Amino acid sequence: MAFPDFFKPETWQWWEDNILRFYNEEMKFDGLWIDMNEPASFIDGQWGEGCPAGNTYDYAPYVPG
Repeated sequence: MAFPDFFKPETWQWWEDNILRFYNEEMKFDGLWIDMNEPASFIDGQWGEGCPAGNTYDYAPYVPG
């Protein structure tokens, strides 16, 4: 897993280059909402073999309200 280091100018440049490319070549947009700072999956259902059985993350020590 990797997270971008936004303190590095190269990271800012990478995002700027890709956002401009996306805007100019793929789709015009009015704004962006980039808030995914956690691992996420948008797959509906399982992919491949799914999660390993007995995964400790399946049994969190708390239950969200």
